[in-house]
Amino acid sequence: MSSGMPRRILCVYFPRWCLQRFRVEPLLGPEGELKLQTRVHQNTGDSSLPTVIWFRQGGTVRVLVPCPRAEELGIRSGMTLAEALAVAGPQNLRLEAWDPQADRRVLEALGYFCQRFAPAVALEPGDRPESLFLDIAGTTPYFGGEEALWDQVSQALSSLGVSFRLAIADSAGAAWAICRFAYPSQDGGNPEEGKSEEKTPKFPRWIIPPGQVADVLRSLPVAALRLEESTLGILHQLGIRTIGQLVAIPSEELVSRFGRQILRRWEEYLGRVPEVLAFLPSPAELRVVFAWEDPVSNLEVLLQGAEELLQKLRKRLLPQNEGIIALRCTVGVESTETSTIRRVPIEILLHTPTLDCKHLAGLLALRLEQRKWEGDIRWIELQVTQRGPLPTEQGELISGTGPQRKVTSKVLGELFDRLRARLGEKSLGIPCLTGDVQPERAYELVPPSFRAGSSKENTPPRLFPEGLGESREEQGKAFPPRPLTLLACPLPIRVIAVSPWGTPAQVVVRGKRYGINRVWGPERIETGWWRGRTIRRDYYRVETREGQQFWIFRHLEEGTWFLHGTFD
Repeated sequence: MSSGMPRRILCVYFPRWCLQRFRVEPLLGPEGELKLQTRVHQNTGDSSLPTVIWFRQGGTVRVLVPCPRAEELGIRSGMTLAEALAVAGPQNLRLEAWDPQADRRVLEALGYFCQRFAPAVALEPGDRPESLFLDIAGTTPYFGGEEALWDQVSQALSSLGVSFRLAIADSAGAAWAICRFAYPSQDGGNPEEGKSEEKTPKFPRWIIPPGQVADVLRSLPVAALRLEESTLGILHQLGIRTIGQLVAIPSEELVSRFGRQILRRWEEYLGRVPEVLAFLPSPAELRVVFAWEDPVSNLEVLLQGAEELLQKLRKRLLPQNEGIIALRCTVGVESTETSTIRRVPIEILLHTPTLDCKHLAGLLALRLEQRKWEGDIRWIELQVTQRGPLPTEQGELISGTGPQRKVTSKVLGELFDRLRARLGEKSLGIPCLTGDVQPERAYELVPPSFRAGSSKENTPPRLFPEGLGESREEQGKAFPPRPLTLLACPLPIRVIAVSPWGTPAQVVVRGKRYGINRVWGPERIETGWWRGRTIRRDYYRVETREGQQFWIFRHLEEGTWFLHGTFD
């Protein structure tokens, strides 16, 4: 923040952070960084049970924080753990010991994650920090204003599955007080559900205009000033409940009775006295910039600058044997009308870590040529947002070319990178069978990944989704044979049977009658109650006299018949 610029602080408060930490901790990488691409919400223990965080006070074990479900059972902060177990039963609670070091470590990781929105990020002072302070003065124009920044921060935190509150004010203390005491709910929702409070319509967007924070603070309780417990006790004995009642007392009387603590805290909240915040150190960034003396508009010149930056990144990563997984390219475009420069970000996600500058430059070219630059280009910036160890592949004595060229994970990975760059990040997926009993829902599209294939020299690696079966046969072995071709919408047909509920003897498909030679089935399929309307079907595999094989089913509720697929 430049000197003389008034502070604007965005406070992010995570209610019951020692509980929410268990949702964020599995997302941390080996170096403590958050990895959103592999987001998996995990819980320790049995997440179906109410969770209680306990701590040791002297020789007594007490409840530090219960989750909302535990509170419904009558468990409160401060009661002994023995009392809590007596209230809920020892088999009905999930107990976790309070780990303040882990709480701080994971909150710091969130702080580094939020440095994408503001370079200056600090943790809430104290032994149990639950909030982050972002000094956004001077950075909001890059995001389109404070409301747009609010939305981007909210979206990013929601992707982590945490519950949070946001507030923007002239000081960290004021923003913190609004987060803690101005929101209607004091429990922050259920952290185990992973719902952000900002998403709930009843919560207002707490962006306090500069110089207007005093009116908001006056209605808050005196506890929002973070005063000592002894001072709060005296104020309550005097009947002073709100900050407005407190600051209405002449300053001389406040100083004579309580010293300068209250007045100084009030001045800090109004932004008149600077607050001391311990900002997180900036991590070592892999960021390089190329600027032109004169504006350019030629794509080739832009790519030449990008290639020089890629070579610089390669020299910095190669000694560490690390490659680029995610790359952020930011282009500074100067408006021809207003002469203002706007930042145009482009994200590139790679299949495997790489330092192949030719491949990276090709991906940048595919993305940059899709843009329409409404102005002249002044600079280009490349930043490595995620990196990883370079993969190793056994080299060949004689490289193959032409039709006999060996297909490796690197070759296929580069193909996927180019397809994603040209078609979009979410355009590429592999259909994979799942265990759903309803045929039209028994697949999902997952990002491609690789594993080593056969040990034979000329066998290419197999391509399939991580964590799922390695082949169609293995994925579907729990079910009877399924047709390769499945109709997007089941086709109504007529079936002639010996008896109303007997096996098919003839079928009429699109007006053509087919005699049946062989019948397999029935295979009954029923969906669970949690799907809403129950689906009950009897499937048959029938072979016609012409040799065709149809997969048909009877709707058990209505008695109607449908063609759902064909066996090729």
